[in-house]
Amino acid sequence: MRFRFLKVSRSALFGILLGAIVSVALSAPPSSAQDYKPAQAAIDSKDWDSAISQLRTILTDKPKSHEGHYLLGLALKGNGQLDEALTEFGISVDRKGKFVPARYELAMMQIDRGLYDEAAENLAEAEKRSKGKEARVFYAQGLMMAKQSNELTENGGAAADIKQLQSAARNLMTKAMALEPGSTVFVRGLGDVYREMKVWGMAINQYKKALAMSPGSSDAAVTHYQLGQLHFESRQFNEAVAAYEKATAIDPSITDAWFQQGYIYYLAKQYVRAEKPLRRTLTTWPDKFEANYYLAESLNQTKRIKMAVPFYEKALSIDDSHPDAVKCYSPMAEGLVADGEYEKAHAAYTRAVEQEPENFDLVYGLGWVKSQADIGDYDNAKVYLEKAIVIDPTSEKPVIQIALVDLELGNYANAVPNLKRAIELKPGDQNPYYYLGDAYIKQQLYEDAVTSVQEVLEPAIIEQEDESVKSRLTNVYFQLGQLLFKEKQYAPSIAFFQQRIAHDSTYHPAYYNMGLAALVGSDYATARDALSKSLELKMPELEPAQMAAADGDSTALIAVSKALLQNKGYLGTSYIALKDYRSARPIYEDILTNDPENHDARYRMGFMHVVNKNYSAAIGHLKTAVKVKPDNSAYQLMLAQAYTNSQQLASAVRHYREVLRIQPDNDTARAQLNTVQEALDAAQD
Repeated sequence: MRFRFLKVSRSALFGILLGAIVSVALSAPPSSAQDYKPAQAAIDSKDWDSAISQLRTILTDKPKSHEGHYLLGLALKGNGQLDEALTEFGISVDRKGKFVPARYELAMMQIDRGLYDEAAENLAEAEKRSKGKEARVFYAQGLMMAKQSNELTENGGAAADIKQLQSAARNLMTKAMALEPGSTVFVRGLGDVYREMKVWGMAINQYKKALAMSPGSSDAAVTHYQLGQLHFESRQFNEAVAAYEKATAIDPSITDAWFQQGYIYYLAKQYVRAEKPLRRTLTTWPDKFEANYYLAESLNQTKRIKMAVPFYEKALSIDDSHPDAVKCYSPMAEGLVADGEYEKAHAAYTRAVEQEPENFDLVYGLGWVKSQADIGDYDNAKVYLEKAIVIDPTSEKPVIQIALVDLELGNYANAVPNLKRAIELKPGDQNPYYYLGDAYIKQQLYEDAVTSVQEVLEPAIIEQEDESVKSRLTNVYFQLGQLLFKEKQYAPSIAFFQQRIAHDSTYHPAYYNMGLAALVGSDYATARDALSKSLELKMPELEPAQMAAADGDSTALIAVSKALLQNKGYLGTSYIALKDYRSARPIYEDILTNDPENHDARYRMGFMHVVNKNYSAAIGHLKTAVKVKPDNSAYQLMLAQAYTNSQQLASAVRHYREVLRIQPDNDTARAQLNTVQEALDAAQD
């Protein structure tokens, strides 16, 4: 990663740095100016708004007061209103040319703007007026020469000129230190010179000396802040963060120190740690693009895309021409999609593509969102998706999405070639195989679904070395088998389940679902074999569930027992359909041992007893089934038939009538009722 140091804006930086210097280095306004004491107190406490308001009121009555304009300049500078501050310092100098504090502040602002001739003139006048006894004047001159040497270096200036400026800057800072040896400002000032010279190590040493001189002073916060900048420039990022954290611990109002902490954590991809300082930055700099963008990215990278969206939106509202602005659209749109805001996502992608029409992710994203039902712009969706394919012919995503558009529009045959192309591009992605099968199924080409999917999926499974990917691929067979089951296409459904089992003979769900498909599809032998294997695979789950139940957790046992009973019931039905009553009977007996009220098992047992002409036993089971499910016409009919065969005609009549109550159009029940009723009437005569 290429690191870049994001400096605080000039307005904010000088509000931080020079404001602190003023509080230490400059003398207070003349004591005779009693009207200015509240404003001075507000400045000292950094209550800039209050100070500005008070001073503007005073200057309404005293427009010629050089003290008032000077103090207003300080307050405006502290509040980041630098152009207005410059004007006020200029007015103060005009009002009283020998007023050194105003000339100093004016010169410092001119230095910041590169107006070196004007600054030199003001500082020369200040030196003259102060008779060479003002350390801050030499500090400002030294800082100016250091900046000039830096600019000359960057512009390829003569080495001799650069060396001369650097030497002069050091001498001037040394002179300032000699005049006020106890001032940390000027010790740090020599560090400023070394910083402009990009001699990071010596600059760091000077700042550390300043901290050692006065570690608990209010000025220490600014020194820690600047030390953090130097460590950053030296690529000592841990030390930089530590310095910024010390700065904010002493003075939480140094907003850029918060921002730089968040920025370094962001660069280091420590997104969770970046969040707090970036949020803190936004409390005072809500309109800083980078703070909003980095916070949005940090939230996005930690899977909180919905939370990130407002910060992406804010960043774009601040500066949509920023170099990073275009990076906001795609994740912002993803977050909007996740939140169901398709219209906003569509607008975001549209704006992004306008700015970067050849960006694959953005063009694909626009095509994708247009293809969603909420937007429904299918024709234009295809246009952008096809353009995405041109931009990146190796990506399967737009190819699949075009196929999905065709599936949505009912153009199933058109979807097939694109799905096969997607499979060629990314054979390890399970989705196009499923959609390919679905495309054939929707055309009612059920056998083609089986053969076509197998033709492309088998080689992919065989060649795949990643077991997790292989598992997802083989599961496509199972999913398509379920889809065909819902379509009541039982034979091809069974074929898909069999292909799934071919890759994993222990996969219980495939056996179970294949058994159900075969049972409903009247392939009873296949149903029997599949359900028997399914039961065999499910049984090992019983013992641990029983152990858990013994420890007081019966949830698993209930679930396993229910699944086993269902499986046994279907297996029993398969045996009955095959007229293998000998195998079916113990299964239902086992079910009834565990669940005596199981009405289906009672019915099946009753049926088998009727077949074996054991009507008394049949009636016992069927009465229980009817008691549990009195409105089941099949149960009522079988019981009526059992009573008929056992010559209990009155009971038979009663249950035939129950069948007709439930199912009036049951011709079998009606015919048998008539026969039994006639026999009953004849017997009574």
